[in-house]
Amino acid sequence: MTNEPPTQENQGSLKIWQQNINKSLVGQHDLLNSAGKTYDIVAIQEPHIDFLGNTRANPHWDPVRPTGWRDRPKETRSVMLINKKINTNSWCPITIDSQDVTGIQMHGNFGTIRIINIY
Repeated sequence: MTNEPPTQENQGSLKIWQQNINKSLVGQHDLLNSAGKTYDIVAIQEPHIDFLGNTRANPHWDPVRPTGWRDRPKETRSVMLINKKINTNSWCPITIDSQDVTGIQMHGNFGTIRIINIY
């Protein structure tokens, strides 16, 4: 796999889906199961947070949570999911001190880009 996001199949294109889940478990499960075949990054506002303070993801996604989400999980209003087809060496989370903002930085032959999800 190359460092070009997101996949060789997409030949350098990057498909991002953004949605407010309104804290719905059913809505988040539906999104997780349908988006994995089409999208490279999913930006979620108001994700479902369970009683343990975790959001939901499946094996197709790497979750990116806000800085300090463990301290205030119920206040988390922004999460990003990165498709596992994207090489983990080509991106890293950005530290942002807000429960309303998540971000990643991607790098490769194209240069460096930052993708920010703001509630």
